[in-house]
Amino acid sequence: AVASAMTACDRPAALEKLQALLDLLEIGDPDAGQGVDALSACCGGQFEAQLKELRDCVDEFDFDKASEILESLKAEWQRG
Repeated sequence: AVASAMTACDRPAALEKLQALLDLLEIGDPDAGQGVDALSACCGGQFEAQLKELRDCVDEFDFDKASEILESLKAEWQRG
């Protein structure tokens, strides 16, 4: 069966991808955009606004702001 675009967020996988992306941002890795794609794929269409803002920041190489967005998502997911 094909998963719908609105499947539930796979939080354990998403947290793993989020941490990997934080590591890429910390070292200024230009492949961070691939990390955003991997994270988005785990989110099943949820958190679109945050992920779009994250994508914009990474595309503009604003890794500090991107890290702030990720830390916010991480805190929200760990609470939820």
